[in-house]
Amino acid sequence: MIKLQEIAAILLAEEIDFAELSKATEGFRTLLLEMSKLNLKDDSLRNDVHTSEGMAIGTEWAARCVDDMVRTKRFVKGVAEAIEHQLNLGHKPVELLYAGTGPFATLVLPLLTVYSPEELQLTLVEINDVSFKAVQGLFKSNDFSPYLRALYQADATTLQLDEPKRFDILLSETMQYALQKEPQVAITLNLLPQLREDALLIPEEISLDLVAIRQVGLGVTEPTALAKLLVISRETLTFSPLWESTATSFPPVDYQLVDDDLAHAQELGISTTIKVFGTQHIGFNESGLTIPKRILNVEELPAGKKTISCRYHLGAKPGLVSTIT
Repeated sequence: MIKLQEIAAILLAEEIDFAELSKATEGFRTLLLEMSKLNLKDDSLRNDVHTSEGMAIGTEWAARCVDDMVRTKRFVKGVAEAIEHQLNLGHKPVELLYAGTGPFATLVLPLLTVYSPEELQLTLVEINDVSFKAVQGLFKSNDFSPYLRALYQADATTLQLDEPKRFDILLSETMQYALQKEPQVAITLNLLPQLREDALLIPEEISLDLVAIRQVGLGVTEPTALAKLLVISRETLTFSPLWESTATSFPPVDYQLVDDDLAHAQELGISTTIKVFGTQHIGFNESGLTIPKRILNVEELPAGKKTISCRYHLGAKPGLVSTIT
């Protein structure tokens, strides 16, 4: 636990020292592989699980998510801020539901060196068989087992919770940039309505924007926001027609492109920004989760006004579909 304590201290630091953070995340991955005895050279770890609501990534890809330094730091620190928030409100222990844990429950494991089992209890959900067995093995250890309330191998997009009002926090990071392929939205739409109204959602907010992207330096790009395409948060979903319905897509967003929008841009794309919780945010291109998704090169557009229509679809291949007319 001493190694994990040192890693937790770096992940929870107020400022980012990238050299220190790189060393810590590399050490974290090494420690996780040692504890779980996973061999990333095993081809079976690369098998994704395809469901009716998106793809659950293979164990190897989930294991390597720790290497996304900004993502790992911002989420671990954001979860800690959410736990502190609920402890300050008198919720003890804080009951955290973690949907899509991967093989390591990466985003909460360092926090088990910070909080006691009397302060934090975990309910873990994972669909992938290899990842489930790995996280199950981790939590058999004497260090971690006191924190485990329950562990389910289940599809979090359809899971019906036995005691939903127990939970103080819902954590799920089952997403790729532009919210494509993975079931982040479907999981949130299934689990959040089952919880208390004061239960916290992590990430607190995910926004997708239509952006014009221009090159400002070697390998450096800058977005100009044109239109808000989708916001996933407790507030927006509460008023969404999908909250308690069988609809399979969000309402479309139409935007009239004019030449001025693209005057200095090279590409039109979709930008992802994430408010994890409290002070923790992940901005444009800071992480693999927030790299822009290209729609087209500006030079491919004819001159004059054009309408771009974007609509987020759920289902086996979730994501934004855009058309230009």
